[in-house]
Amino acid sequence: MQLKVQRLRKTVKLPTRGTQYSSGLDIYTDKKITIEPHSDYLFPTGLRFEIPIGYDLVVENKSGIATKKKLDVGANIIDSDYRGEVHIHLFNTSDKPQEFNKGDKIAQIIMRLVEYPELIEIENINIETERGSGGFGSTGI
Repeated sequence: MQLKVQRLRKTVKLPTRGTQYSSGLDIYTDKKITIEPHSDYLFPTGLRFEIPIGYDLVVENKSGIATKKKLDVGANIIDSDYRGEVHIHLFNTSDKPQEFNKGDKIAQIIMRLVEYPELIEIENINIETERGSGGFGSTGI
């Protein structure tokens, strides 16, 4: 399986894996950025991908960044037919500015298999399951 990538700027670092079998590819920033407390930022990655049909890319948190800097990924699905520059949407949920220097990891992308089910409208959904329509803590907290 291949994932084709194009650099849109020469200063952009290509995604890398932390280890040989890491499912995610780390994405880096190519300039210094500060995300103010309780705000968000849309990082332009300088990358575009040719994602095989039947797959998508999901942008996920880097665990260290999420826990240490209190940053969470926002919009996170990149469809196989999208060919524009990928952006990484991060929310700073902390009470202090979070800084990134050029070359810092900001998130990771994971390629996953996608199914395209046929949508069939019906009059009634069968709710006779163990859980039924219970949600939001119905199975315990």
